[in-house]
Amino acid sequence: MAKRVLALLTALMMVVLLLPSALADEDGSVYCISSASDFISLSKKCAIDSWSSEKNIILTKDIDFSATEFSPLPYFAGNFDGGGHTIKGIKLHKPLSDFGIIRYISSGGSVSNLNVEISITATGTKSGIGGIAGVNKGTVTGCTADVSIRGGRNIGGIVGINDAGGFINSCTSKGRVYGEHYVGGIAGKNIGSISLCNNEAKINTQVKEVKLDLSNLNFDKLISADNMKDVTDIGGITGYNYGVILKSENNENVGFN
Repeated sequence: MAKRVLALLTALMMVVLLLPSALADEDGSVYCISSASDFISLSKKCAIDSWSSEKNIILTKDIDFSATEFSPLPYFAGNFDGGGHTIKGIKLHKPLSDFGIIRYISSGGSVSNLNVEISITATGTKSGIGGIAGVNKGTVTGCTADVSIRGGRNIGGIVGINDAGGFINSCTSKGRVYGEHYVGGIAGKNIGSISLCNNEAKINTQVKEVKLDLSNLNFDKLISADNMKDVTDIGGITGYNYGVILKSENNENVGFN
């Protein structure tokens, strides 16, 4: 009887050890998250810049924010492994800048194997917006972003700005991206490195009904720069490149309006 009880207790202990837990204790370096509330708790911890350094975050399930207000990770310096899971249901229409699932990925931070589905219509400054991160100085690899993003400057499907030292590898962007300056399927602005990436998102393509009034047509006014829409630097991979792009492809339409 004692042996059977001992065997049962041992089995129970093994089950407990194998079950993914929510955020671990403060002394741990591995944190498993599996819900919107876990992610929000993580977001609060990452408000302290140094907290995430050398932390390993593992996503163990898909997370749906359809019924929960989303809060991004403000600053991330650890390793975030998405495990092939998806963070979805994020729909935002408000003043935003330097924004994504993560706002800033530091030079020591990395995000891998993560899928996101996100819809952002930014107002206000509306600069530095991407599906994965607003600004990346670390590594983003093996990620997919299915996005609907509309912003101003430095707008990308994966990251808004891939800064110096930033590395984006084997990532795919899908959906739609629209911006005014420095807009790309992978990064709005690239100062780092992009390799083996694929853009499948429509970039700055839109259809508008235009009614032309010829009754007061003035040629000088028509060709004036004041009447040209101020949209510049649009590309399938990146809108502005001062870094390195290797073996990356654009497979969707790119417009300039």
